[in-house]
Amino acid sequence: MRMITCSFSTALALLAGCAARSTPDAAQGTQSGAGAAVTQSMPVAYAPASRATGRDTYNAEKLAKNRACAPQPLARLSAKGPGFETYSVTCRNGHSIAIRCEFGNCRVSNE
Repeated sequence: MRMITCSFSTALALLAGCAARSTPDAAQGTQSGAGAAVTQSMPVAYAPASRATGRDTYNAEKLAKNRACAPQPLARLSAKGPGFETYSVTCRNGHSIAIRCEFGNCRVSNE
């Protein structure tokens, strides 16, 4: 079992998800070989693309699925007003449908 000692800033970096240095030379900050450099790689944080949703997102996606638009449709909120929401859903064939929901009742609109 190898013991790794770190400075406070390295400990913070480790808590943030950085990889620990793996060689004894790297732990001491020395270079081994001709021109070898010690590098630390920072992991890229994964953040899924956010989409605008509303109160009737589930109902709009359910309507799109029932119309065989897509097996797992993702409704994106386009507009919102008092008592209504308009969604856009991309179907598996590449076309989009517009869905308008008024007080929880959704229908495909002819826009």
